[in-house]
Amino acid sequence: MRKTIGALGLVAGLVACAERGSDAPGAAGGEGGDGAAAAQGSAGFAGAAGQPEAGSPGAGGAGAGGAPARPRLVHSGSRLRAVVYRGADGSQHPTGRWFDTTRGEECTYQPAADGAVRCLPTNAVAHAGLYADAGCSTPAVALPSLACDAANFAYIEVAAPGACSAGKRVFRKGPQVTPAPPLGIVPVYQGTPGACQYVEGAGPNVFAVGAEVPAAEFLGATVERLEP
Repeated sequence: MRKTIGALGLVAGLVACAERGSDAPGAAGGEGGDGAAAAQGSAGFAGAAGQPEAGSPGAGGAGAGGAPARPRLVHSGSRLRAVVYRGADGSQHPTGRWFDTTRGEECTYQPAADGAVRCLPTNAVAHAGLYADAGCSTPAVALPSLACDAANFAYIEVAAPGACSAGKRVFRKGPQVTPAPPLGIVPVYQGTPGACQYVEGAGPNVFAVGAEVPAAEFLGATVERLEP
């Protein structure tokens, strides 16, 4: 009987020691470490989901409400400067024209004679099939009045031979065609070199073409499709 009671007392003592061991500082530290790791993991997840890293696309490009800022589709380059309409309220809208800082003139993108898309000068008058000579070899343009804005043109555009989508050849404005005696009428012709005919009613303001400007002197561009 004494041996049995002694054995039971030993077992009870071992259980009490085990219970006191679970409250030791080492165990408490382990539980605290697990809690800190869990808290740190939660904070890291929240930061990755809601706060982009510095320098990432979403860090500085967010607009109102967190939406990404939309990039401007029209902006100046190293040579061309965008020409825009600027409203009194601060708004602006592209005109489709550019200022060529190299050539000192405005231009618009058009097909050029070499097949490339280039920024051709806007101060030009299109050739309408008139010629300044009886052989229909010197293109000319007729203006209704020298007082209109077209009188300030510096170039004459002539469609390059070929398909309907052929580009434009650009010539400098040549001399004004002088009236022919004795009637003082400016001689103007129309047709082809093999079938050139004199035409009347062109008026006195007729200009022949000057030297052709090489297409490569105008800034070229590529055509790209922007994805949404």
